[in-house]
Amino acid sequence: MKNCLSNVTGELSAIRSASCSVVIAAAVSLLGCHVKSAEATAIQPAAASTKTATRTANLASSDGPFGLAAGTSIAELERLGFKSVQGNPGIYEGVPPKPIEGVSEYALIATPKAGLCRVQSRAIVSNVKGTGAQLRAEVDRLAGLMGIRYGKHSLKGDINDRDATKRNPQLWMLGLMDESVLYGYTWNSHRTIRPLPNRIDFIEVTAGAFAVDRGYVSMMYTFNNYDACRKENQARAASNL
Repeated sequence: MKNCLSNVTGELSAIRSASCSVVIAAAVSLLGCHVKSAEATAIQPAAASTKTATRTANLASSDGPFGLAAGTSIAELERLGFKSVQGNPGIYEGVPPKPIEGVSEYALIATPKAGLCRVQSRAIVSNVKGTGAQLRAEVDRLAGLMGIRYGKHSLKGDINDRDATKRNPQLWMLGLMDESVLYGYTWNSHRTIRPLPNRIDFIEVTAGAFAVDRGYVSMMYTFNNYDACRKENQARAASNL
């Protein structure tokens, strides 16, 4: 989608990535991150049992998104059952300590030093009309719940770049597929009524489409250590030159 909202679009830049698939959106951000899974075996067996139980309990009681905390190490994520996505070792999939009903997929970005820096989830919406009414309603519902937790959103994006889609509302889902349509909400830690908790820097709730009759709602949480993740990945890539 073209940048058509000047400064406002800067805040919405990640919304478009959020409307891609969970794994692809995450992989674009940190493609090829190197994960040292051997970290999980560095503890002696007897001590590992105690420490694993303690850390898992701490993670399960975290007040962060889905019970996950910013900076959680790769080893701890693996103990919770998250597994590296084949071909994208910086991306992890699994079930978090506090999943929510209707959300079927969870993907994380984590690096060896910075730990967990982004959480993304996806709720599938089927039997959607061409107008996208059901999908937009689900985005609104989840954004409403997000507002209860984090306060009023910073920005609502409802963009339609093409005249054909504007003249024919029944083509809205088609526009969502070709990225001429955007619909979602953002919470920016610097533009909210109250500060976002748990080291959350940015939240996005956005619509995406698999087909003209099937879509999804993506919820993405970016933590304040995301830049550290990105720089760590860049350093790793540069070391191969």
